[in-house]
Amino acid sequence: MNAGLDPSWTAALAFTDHFLISPSPLPGALADHIAEHFARLELIELGLGLGLFHGFSKMLMALGFEPDEMDTTILDTPQRVGTNDATPNLADPHVLLLAERPDLASRWSTMAGRLAELDSVPAPIVNAARSRLAELYRVDWAVIAPPTEVDTELLDLAVEIAELFAIDVRAISPEHLSRLKALTNDDGVVQLIMSLAIYDGIYRFAATIPAAA
Repeated sequence: MNAGLDPSWTAALAFTDHFLISPSPLPGALADHIAEHFARLELIELGLGLGLFHGFSKMLMALGFEPDEMDTTILDTPQRVGTNDATPNLADPHVLLLAERPDLASRWSTMAGRLAELDSVPAPIVNAARSRLAELYRVDWAVIAPPTEVDTELLDLAVEIAELFAIDVRAISPEHLSRLKALTNDDGVVQLIMSLAIYDGIYRFAATIPAAA
């Protein structure tokens, strides 16, 4: 099926298939094949890009914005047009995953930080939902104890939505979103689903690309 493609394309496609279908450490032969064509810094960029693209695609599905049809367009890689000079918070183990690429670590840190500033969904609820994602992707260091003294109805709903986001995003129904809106507000729906998108991406990344020794 891939006859005639540049070998680096086939390596990238093989990595993508593994990353999206079964996020886990690359098996030996596949890891060797990919290493022939991509340096570790390039693989970090590819992995984070895939994770976030996939996460935000699932976000659109969860919110009911999935198009009936989508044309496939191939674009040249854009030139870098600017940088984010913010210092990434490497005390955060999520950001530490990207320490070898401080430009990407800074961008992820900024995005996560801006979401954390929102308060339509209480932080312990968001953290419990993203912890469930980590558990499902077997990212053990990111699994935290369930919160106490919170709205248990909202907690149970957020965790259920997180499970569906990881396993079958199309199973997130209008009823789920309606209940979430009733317990928070419109911003709460966007805050939780967007948080799941970025953490789904970083946990797929963590499951697939081990931190440097």
